[in-house]
Amino acid sequence: MTRVVLSDRLFEKRNIPRPLIDDDLQPIEIPVRSELFREISARCVQGSPEKPHILYCPSEFDQEQDFLILAKGFSDLGGTFSWLPYPHGISGLDIESYLGFMQDFFKAFYSWKEASGRGGPLVVMGRSLGTGPAIDCFFRWEERCLCLLLESAFWDTKGLFKALGAGYPEGEEDPFSNREKMQGLKKPVLFIHSHGDSVVSIWNVEWLVSESRSKATQFQIVPSEGRYDLAFKGGTLYFKVIWEYILLRMGIRPKRRPRRRHGSPAKT
Repeated sequence: MTRVVLSDRLFEKRNIPRPLIDDDLQPIEIPVRSELFREISARCVQGSPEKPHILYCPSEFDQEQDFLILAKGFSDLGGTFSWLPYPHGISGLDIESYLGFMQDFFKAFYSWKEASGRGGPLVVMGRSLGTGPAIDCFFRWEERCLCLLLESAFWDTKGLFKALGAGYPEGEEDPFSNREKMQGLKKPVLFIHSHGDSVVSIWNVEWLVSESRSKATQFQIVPSEGRYDLAFKGGTLYFKVIWEYILLRMGIRPKRRPRRRHGSPAKT
């Protein structure tokens, strides 16, 4: 049987203007035991031990600056953010091996979190290609997690690969099986998708959204031009929407400013 592999075309660099992060973020390293790659570590920016811990599965276009943008946004809110940069050699892996590698990341981060006595809930997040392993990890260890965040998700692997110019063997079954795994999830999912996404259209990802069984699942459509800059184009609003969704899953309602009566002076 022919296996679907991650081709070089998926990871081609894209000219995406990214803002600079001036803050002195100091990520720690979390060793990941993997049979595929030796001496590889996840990176983690630590927040409050009792606040949410976000495990992030990268997209095919993420670069170091993207990770730092996300890490700063969530750490400013007190959260912990961890990611596993794709190592040299990730292209050429078949999907099964890729999913196994990302499962190693989940297990390493969870073990570190438990050994460190950090009681905050675990949230799994994925973007674009990374939504595949994010769904897979959540499907396997849902009882350990609070909720799932999917940005620019995809319903079928063939459609994603072809839209990105990557090869896909005809007649092969979908190796990610996102739709089938989504059917088995009970906990809530937050979908974030660009209105102008030319890679995976809104109607395509709606097939995946419809499979969620949780009444707390939300589908946030962003009025942007594409999928590559949602986080830094959205700025603080992007992180606020995600953070409030996570807090609601924890039973914490966001604080609202009291409404000012019409004609009354504003407080200074």
